[in-house]
Amino acid sequence: MSNVKNSLKDPFPKENLHLIDLGHADGHRDKNTENTFITTKAINQFNLDRHSIIIGPYGTGKSTLFKLLKSNSKILGPYVDRLVVPVEEQIQFDELRNLSELYFSNISKRLLYQLVWKLHICKQICKKISTLEGFPRTNNEKYLNEFLSRVGVEDGDKSITKILKDLCTSISFKIKAKITSTPIEVEVGREGKGRSKPTMEINLENVFDNILRSLGDRCNSALVIIDKLDKFVTNEDYQTQKEYIESLLEVEDDLQSSCSIGFKIFLRSDLYHRLNLSSLGPDKVSDNTLKLCWSSEEISSFIAKRLFVSLIDANIWKLEELAESTDLSDMHLRWHDKVCASRNKSGFVYRLALFWRRFFVKKRSTSLFDKIDCAIFSILFDEKIVHACEGGGKESISIRDFIRTHFLDGHDACTPRHILIFLKKVICETIEYYRINPDLNAHTQPVSTGWGWGIFSKEIVYSAYCAAKKEYVENVVRMDEKWTRNFSELVDKLKGKSMLDYKWICQNISAPSLSGDFVGFLSFLEVIGFLKVKENNVDIKKRKYVVPIIYKQSFVAKG
Repeated sequence: MSNVKNSLKDPFPKENLHLIDLGHADGHRDKNTENTFITTKAINQFNLDRHSIIIGPYGTGKSTLFKLLKSNSKILGPYVDRLVVPVEEQIQFDELRNLSELYFSNISKRLLYQLVWKLHICKQICKKISTLEGFPRTNNEKYLNEFLSRVGVEDGDKSITKILKDLCTSISFKIKAKITSTPIEVEVGREGKGRSKPTMEINLENVFDNILRSLGDRCNSALVIIDKLDKFVTNEDYQTQKEYIESLLEVEDDLQSSCSIGFKIFLRSDLYHRLNLSSLGPDKVSDNTLKLCWSSEEISSFIAKRLFVSLIDANIWKLEELAESTDLSDMHLRWHDKVCASRNKSGFVYRLALFWRRFFVKKRSTSLFDKIDCAIFSILFDEKIVHACEGGGKESISIRDFIRTHFLDGHDACTPRHILIFLKKVICETIEYYRINPDLNAHTQPVSTGWGWGIFSKEIVYSAYCAAKKEYVENVVRMDEKWTRNFSELVDKLKGKSMLDYKWICQNISAPSLSGDFVGFLSFLEVIGFLKVKENNVDIKKRKYVVPIIYKQSFVAKG
């Protein structure tokens, strides 16, 4: 430790705190994704491209993966050259039901939904192919161009239900397709008012064959990525949603037999587990499914990398300053490690060091950057955090143990979304502290890994945690306007309650705005992880629940 050089700015440049940008909690909007991406065990599995169905609770990174695939990001190397076809339509399930009843009453809803999916997927792939250079340059592509003109692609991003409704009301049309090897033919709109309507035929098998040939001609393969199917709904909408998603998985199973077209379908894990997959074979579907989850070590890396990058951008530190201020003696650094951590990031020696480390170095159990991750916590945070318990007393807990235990939701999951909200609160609390105390500074001091500031004190961290918990609850309140009033009432009555069930909900929550749908409300609370199942039962009315720590009331420590 005595040999470690202190290269950190002294004092901490508190005037730069407001420049720290940690990114957005919504993966679709986060501009820091590429610079702060963490390759977890789940991501390594994802990059093997062996799974079509990607599941996870809210906030685990499904939207981030969708965004990276959509932009052909180099971060997801195995997919970078694929022709990515995004489908992110938020279907209106009441419109879908009405469409079925008005125009397709002669076929089952299941078959209709499969037909809708096949039409929608074919349309989106054709639309993507039409953006390629020289389109349409072959007879196959001319066929696809004609198909696009028939289904009205020139109208922009028209929803699939709107396309079908327009076809049904304006012309007589016939759709031919094969669904799971079964040929079907559906004709709609034969009866006109006063005169017969023009008839148009759409043969989806011919469309699909021409898609495959067009992809082959261009030496391309398509990857259909599907998101935003799993908005929380109840009653009739929920049943329609289930049938619609089940139909999608059946169509995916049918289409994926072609090596030219792959799928990535992103679903909320709780909804996925309630699907009826008997027609596909549950074991087969399970083998095709990847669950996104984060270990405590991966969450720590997420925190460290977000802080590392954002503080560099805010001109608070540099990599070489961190490396020089960290005790790396136990790492037994080799010449290439020292070069990579040096201030000079150019020249032949630096390029040689990168090459050497990539191709000739065996991986250590603890890498240089793992050590830097640990150092970032020690540099910025107090080693111990004060945890206030229910009796009002204080308990000390290490910052890493605090992160590992205090952010678990009802699914026992700690998500990047919750962590990001917390980190932003830490920054805000720190800015406010130094605004109120402008004469104070955070000076460098010896810490367990070398030198640090301890700018995020234990008091600031716990205050930020309490503020973050309030925001977590407020976010849940706003998640679905149908339950807003009832959820607010629940939060008020939960204080001091250790366990609850269906009976308690019925007795304590007002029914009018729920229209008596207590089961739906309880399901919603379980789905979003606000409640944790303590005693499980097939019948939701017999389950026992507790409030997980992330939503539980925080107590202010005395003294």
